[in-house]
Amino acid sequence: MALDKYRKSFNYEIITPTGLVAKGLAVSVSLPAEDGQIGILGGRSPLATEIGAGLLHAQKTDGMHEEYFIAGGFAQVREDWLTILAEQCLPLERIDPRQVYAELDRARQMPKDTPAAAELRAQAVATARKKFNLAQEFHRGGQEGPAWRRIGGSRQSKEGNCPKECG
Repeated sequence: MALDKYRKSFNYEIITPTGLVAKGLAVSVSLPAEDGQIGILGGRSPLATEIGAGLLHAQKTDGMHEEYFIAGGFAQVREDWLTILAEQCLPLERIDPRQVYAELDRARQMPKDTPAAAELRAQAVATARKKFNLAQEFHRGGQEGPAWRRIGGSRQSKEGNCPKECG
């Protein structure tokens, strides 16, 4: 691809309270910031942001794609490093929609008798709902999504590169 020479790679790592989840070399990472989805490319200026809940997608330098559900924490970009400290981060293929539905049900049953409790309940419900929707889409094949989301295992298009749909 003619534009490949313009893609700069950068290191990324995802760390949760239980340890290192992923580490690698990427050409792009998309993640949910607290105020909306953000894309990171090599050579980006320094950034620190709070992480929301949703899909983290990493396009690696070898053309492979990794997808995670991520929620809470912080992301920092410095020089050629993206460091993500997350409260939750799971590969989509490891999320069982039935377990997440039970998690959503438990969140809906949380007390809401005080403003603080109601806020915690609302956050837990929103996070569980996003996690459930991503797990459901992944396990039913993601027919509405880009081609790389419909191929099993680590995501890779038939050509070995990200198809037009994912930019």
